Amino acid sequence: MAKWFLLTSFAVSILIASCTKDELTLPVRVSFDFELKPHEEGSLLKSSLEEGPGILQPPNIPGGRISISRGSLAIESIEFDGRRDEGRDVFFISDLPGPLLVELETGKVNRELSFDIPQGVYNMVEIYLNPGGGDTAPLILEGNLTRGAAGEIPVRFEYTISEKLKIRAESKHQSNKIVLRKDVESKASIIIDAGSVFQFVNPSVIRNASVSSIQGKEIIIVSPDINVDIFNALAARVEKSISIVFN
Repeated sequence: MAKWFLLTSFAVSILIASCTKDELTLPVRVSFDFELKPHEEGSLLKSSLEEGPGILQPPNIPGGRISISRGSLAIESIEFDGRRDEGRDVFFISDLPGPLLVELETGKVNRELSFDIPQGVYNMVEIYLNPGGGDTAPLILEGNLTRGAAGEIPVRFEYTISEKLKIRAESKHQSNKIVLRKDVESKASIIIDAGSVFQFVNPSVIRNASVSSIQGKEIIIVSPDINVDIFNALAARVEKSISIVFN
């Protein structure tokens, strides 16, 4: 009888371990969306007229104010590297049928982006974005620069570097772990913070940048070939400006 009990207990232990192992392989459908955090920075040029009774003051004229509120992103592939508390670590590279194109102002994409990822408690998730594949620069951030009485001029930052971007994902719930469960809908937001890209470049520097002309219209282009010093300063901030948040 004792032998039967031991054998039965052993069999049950194997069954529980097997079920637990199987549970850790169950996939969770995780959908990804995109968001651009706009940026606005600058100062107001004050009127040079002195205030006094009977003197009509003109309105303050914005000068050197820059706003970045739109752009595009092209991604060739995505790599997922996840470390779990239990079960094997998870690594895969996306098999996209073509480049993923994102309109950052609206979050609109040319195809849905989602993956089946094994459920579990992840103590670290790193995601690599491999930019490229589109007809233009992989990342473009656009907006306007107000030059006082001279009016507005478009500004376009063209990030043409094709090196992969490494982002440490985080949880929306301010936890250092990301929990994926098969019975809970999961979403991850890829967020580009334009303010993080532009925060260390004074609007006055951009105001003094070289101006290009496209189809007879003035535009400030920041690229590896035009306004190179500004490009280098902005490009160094791109990877740090991207966050990935799991719900």
